Amino acid sequence: MNPDAGKFYGISKACRMMGVSRAAYYKWTHRKVTVHEQENQAIRDYIIELEEKNHYVFGVKRIMTYINAETQYHVSHGRVRRIMRLAGIRASIRVAKRDRQVEKKAFLLVNKLYTVNMGHAFHPVAPNVVWVADCSEITYGKDNKQRLRLSAVKDLHDHSVIAWCVAPTETADLATKTMKLAIENNDGIKPDTVHSDQG
Repeated sequence: MNPDAGKFYGISKACRMMGVSRAAYYKWTHRKVTVHEQENQAIRDYIIELEEKNHYVFGVKRIMTYINAETQYHVSHGRVRRIMRLAGIRASIRVAKRDRQVEKKAFLLVNKLYTVNMGHAFHPVAPNVVWVADCSEITYGKDNKQRLRLSAVKDLHDHSVIAWCVAPTETADLATKTMKLAIENNDGIKPDTVHSDQG
């Protein structure tokens, strides 16, 4: 029996087992590695060596800095990330996950119009109990390219606007001026609570 024939049948059987055609197999065996692939291989080897020396503490940005400074290659974050992902390289240091539920709860409890039992208290039973203040941007002119900042104070009891002012930019002076005007317009009466923006 011709030895090449046995080899041919062995390859055919292996291709059938792997679910690939013989043509695809032969194309793969004659395929030349591209320059880009050779570079990626060299970069991967450098990353592995660097990480092993430093106990896998470097992330993508730090590795990219080392590669660009100490090798002949110039790489981006994306390229380094892809090479590391394909090679299964991961930094041993992980950024702690943020507990969004706890953060949200803490944020809400700081809000003076929010209580755990009652939720948001947006409907005071009398005037001058809660005033709210905020600034908004207003666009005007041709193509709406001109901008102003509108600062306003309103009473949550009936949602009436007590005072408002405009200025080219949002500043502490604008907010202070609006609040002083609101007290003046309200005969000097001050509210129990002033709620500004996010509390």
